[in-house]
Amino acid sequence: MSVFSHWHIGWLVAACGLLNSCGIMLNCHRPFNIYKFPIAQHPHANRPRTDGIYVSTDSRDAYFFYANGRVMSYGFLHPIGDFWSDPDRALATMRAHRNFNSREGWGDHSVRNDTIWVQAFNWNVQEPCTRAVFDDVGRVKSDSSIVINVIFAHSRADTLFKGSREFRFHPTALKPDSANVWFEKKQWYKKELHPSRR
Repeated sequence: MSVFSHWHIGWLVAACGLLNSCGIMLNCHRPFNIYKFPIAQHPHANRPRTDGIYVSTDSRDAYFFYANGRVMSYGFLHPIGDFWSDPDRALATMRAHRNFNSREGWGDHSVRNDTIWVQAFNWNVQEPCTRAVFDDVGRVKSDSSIVINVIFAHSRADTLFKGSREFRFHPTALKPDSANVWFEKKQWYKKELHPSRR
């Protein structure tokens, strides 16, 4: 093999590595498959309420659930503040933030009996997959309380959390626009979308 061929192959390998690190060659949405399943896998499943927000008791994270199975996993990209000391003020701060109606942070959820499965994309430009898929699994204790027991990051194949985090419900009409979702019109999403989510 000539010197030129070694140099050429070296650059090709480096370029592929660079593209892969930018998430260009990775199929980062592949682990996201919850949209293929029904929203409620049992007619009497405990579904979360869709007329408000579920906020963790430590005010670090939140979920907005929607009737079509959509969910906004809120917190990492978004400020919440000390939600439970003054929910109205925290909601106003959230609404004023530029990422409130972001295309990022969205996913879908499914419920089977009292088990809830949230699968959402997390935006992180420092990861090979800038839109990495996270699974949050727990249970619906009541219509005013959800407990998350496991958070799994597919891009790292790692369990990030195992324990018990409670999210309490707070009613509000102030919710992010669920039509503003980056994967909404993607062919891979529309092709296998479960009829309960249409």
